[in-house]
Amino acid sequence: MAQQNTQNDITRKNMNTEYKIYQLKKYLKEQEEEKHLQKIYDPRRRYRKGDIVRARLYGRGFLWAKDGQIFNVAEDERTGEPGIVMKEYNIHTGKPIHLTYAEIELVKPIEENRPFEMHAADAIYKMLNGRKIMERPFIGAKGNPDFDSPAIQIKFIPGYGFQRKLANQRDSWDLYSLNKNDMEAKWREAEERE
Repeated sequence: MAQQNTQNDITRKNMNTEYKIYQLKKYLKEQEEEKHLQKIYDPRRRYRKGDIVRARLYGRGFLWAKDGQIFNVAEDERTGEPGIVMKEYNIHTGKPIHLTYAEIELVKPIEENRPFEMHAADAIYKMLNGRKIMERPFIGAKGNPDFDSPAIQIKFIPGYGFQRKLANQRDSWDLYSLNKNDMEAKWREAEERE
């Protein structure tokens, strides 16, 4: 009888150990899947107006920013300029905060804040009937959207037709006729108003 109880205890411990191993494997698999679901952004991507970024300041930091503080980018990153302008202002000087690309990391790009999700027919309807300025991503040489380039803005003027410009240009509208890229791309309403 004592031998049978000992045998039952050993069997229970083995089953318990196997179950714990099963649970551990399941947990590790879930962690691995969750790691793949986290978005990793291209570190070479230029910061754009509307991006949400986090300050990565080392040492004592600055009077106007703390390590881990969240900022909104106010202007597109420009080639040759190390400072990126934030929407937040310095409380001491009243001027916009400038941080270098080495001092910030991307939390959420503008494309996720204002995604391109409208079909071409709906965008054209809004341009024709609502006098809205619509925009679509720039289409690269391979036919894929290039979100690092400025968006293409298009509007319709009765009697003149469609006009377009790059989103980062001011008052440089050119005559334009819609093409295949326009029909296949997803659109969104531009922030700019007429």
